[in-house]
Amino acid sequence: MKSKKTALRPNLILFFCAAVFLITTGSMLVIGAIFVFLIHMGLFIRPRPFFLFLAIAVSSILISTLLARLIGEKIFAPIKELNHATKQIADGNFRVSIKEEGTLAEVREMAHNFNRMAEELRRTEIIHNDFARNVSHEFKTPLSSIEGYATLLQSPGLSEEKRLEYASRIIAGTKRLTTMTGNILMLSRLENQQTGIERSAFSLDEQLRQIVLLYEDEWNRKELCLELDLPAVTYVGNEELLFQVWQNLFGNAVKFSNPGGSVFLQLLPEEKQITVLLRDTGIGIAEKDLNRIFEKFYQGEQSRNTPGNGLGLALAKQIVELHDGSITASSSLQEGTEFTVILPVPAEAEPSS
Repeated sequence: MKSKKTALRPNLILFFCAAVFLITTGSMLVIGAIFVFLIHMGLFIRPRPFFLFLAIAVSSILISTLLARLIGEKIFAPIKELNHATKQIADGNFRVSIKEEGTLAEVREMAHNFNRMAEELRRTEIIHNDFARNVSHEFKTPLSSIEGYATLLQSPGLSEEKRLEYASRIIAGTKRLTTMTGNILMLSRLENQQTGIERSAFSLDEQLRQIVLLYEDEWNRKELCLELDLPAVTYVGNEELLFQVWQNLFGNAVKFSNPGGSVFLQLLPEEKQITVLLRDTGIGIAEKDLNRIFEKFYQGEQSRNTPGNGLGLALAKQIVELHDGSITASSSLQEGTEFTVILPVPAEAEPSS
């Protein structure tokens, strides 16, 4: 970017100087020819050479100045427009755009890059506003619930059964707030990660088995059939962060599976990458929601009636991308969903199996 800026200034100066030189030279030649023609035709008294040169020079300077001003305004008009638009950006108006036109290719490129920058800032502003609105909404719901049940607990003559029920709902609300706060803080930290993540070698297949055991009560309660294909694999990555990925993905698979359904988890080690496949036979995701499930706080129609805050998949995507990997999803309503996570093997490590 810096080299482009430094290259732009000399090009503009050279272009303008060349234009002024050509205008001045051309003006002197044309005016000189006019004077010679007038003298030759006897319409102008032959002056002394000095005064003839002076008259030609003065006339040329006046005409050149006028033409240079007109051409200069044409050349620098896009830059003036860019300067004005930049001030609007500084004042917080991200909806400004400028025409991508100009005599120089560098000026047109600069206008194009400015419009791209303004568009990205506009998108960032929208995301920021949506994030603030969603956070406010997500916090308001459990807080209102906690306040309501806390008020009911103060009711005189409340039975022990009701007291325990209201207390458990307050605890559930506080757990939801705690989880959501932790996810927001982690997501913010990961998005602002300036340096590479800490990596260490760990057993990826064992980590996936730990996740399965973590949700044992849930999949037993739903009588889900689990199919596991987990060969021994040692991976070099951030063990703590990747645990969050599998926890979110497997937790969703169990949560959205119908009773008696099945969940398939497979680990595929290759020379250059490791693939984790997770497939369920749950309620599925609508096609219109599939492209947005990794957005912060987004919840599709099928998942709005289940506990959650729409941060899990956004967090998983951020963590996978920090490992230079990718995460994709495919789904059909009432048939199930499949997530594919691809983690490239770092250059200094190879998966062992």
